[in-house]
Amino acid sequence: MSELSSVQQVLLTALEGSIERLEIDLAGLTYDELDLSADRAASPGTWTIREIIHHLVDDGDLWCMRIKQAIATPGTTVRLDGFPGNEAWSASLDFEDRDVGPALKLVSAHCSYLIELLTRFYNAWDRSVVVVDVASRSEKPKSVLQIVQMLVEHMDEHMDQIEAIKEFNRI
Repeated sequence: MSELSSVQQVLLTALEGSIERLEIDLAGLTYDELDLSADRAASPGTWTIREIIHHLVDDGDLWCMRIKQAIATPGTTVRLDGFPGNEAWSASLDFEDRDVGPALKLVSAHCSYLIELLTRFYNAWDRSVVVVDVASRSEKPKSVLQIVQMLVEHMDEHMDQIEAIKEFNRI
């Protein structure tokens, strides 16, 4: 049986809650409503709900592997290169026109997988990887705890963004 700290429990509960919140936020939305955004005229580059969902998949892909590396091979250097930026990435992978069904399943699977992994390895949250960001020329250690905190905060930001889009469009 794991002995999660209170911080770990809060973060894992928040991660689990993110999936529930996403499901609630998207319930009943039509295909066309997924293509709504906040005021694109006032803020060019503002993402649609559909684009946000695909972005969340990429976050899960990227950081799930980094967490596993930190647990299994602490101190490993990981390079974040070859990323052209969110807009170019989104365009290259056609975020604006892809089905969100598989993406939602993958976001949910990432969260469920991480909850199980992080519960099992509750004593490894202080392990880290060294993240080399080629674009910003920085090299920083990131612990499992820091990565989980970042993921939870990022999910919350995007859930807030989806809710703001719904409010802006009165849906």
